[in-house]
Amino acid sequence: ADLDESLRINPNQPFMFNFRGNVYYAKKEFDRAIADYDQAIKLDPNYAFGFLSRGNTYYLKKDYDRAIADYDQAIRISPNLARAYNSRGNVYSSKGEFERAVADYDQVIRLEPNAFAYAGRCLSRATIGQAQEALADCNEAVKLQPNNPQPWGTRAFVYFKLSQFDNAIADYHAALRIDPKRAQ
Repeated sequence: ADLDESLRINPNQPFMFNFRGNVYYAKKEFDRAIADYDQAIKLDPNYAFGFLSRGNTYYLKKDYDRAIADYDQAIRISPNLARAYNSRGNVYSSKGEFERAVADYDQVIRLEPNAFAYAGRCLSRATIGQAQEALADCNEAVKLQPNNPQPWGTRAFVYFKLSQFDNAIADYHAALRIDPKRAQ
């Protein structure tokens, strides 16, 4: 209600529409989120975060082409926006375009190295047969976030691809120790 009141008083703030869109996104009210992101972009066509947020929503709706178009626009506006490259990499990975995903994760790692980008690149590289490079990425992801089960599970997959089954089992166990719900 307070957010709605703020927008009623000052309806020309793209940030506030984006913020309310993020609230709708968190509530899984994706069409309402998109409407607010549309308004933020209408108010400021150079508002990269509006495109990023709307792209993230299209991604969850599995509207991958629209998500990519929004990420492309966010990157045109703000070429160093690592989150846009990471999100676009995730979409490319979901579409099975792993080489393109690797290129985007490369950009993220160049701009703002983080465990999620290393894990994403690890999985993409493993899928296209670059297992040794993938393992190096997974090792970095585990080093950066040792309490996150995702890098452990991804590295287990790489070990499995390399026929290093004992290492794969050890990493799956590590992921389950961190988050036992992963077994469900």
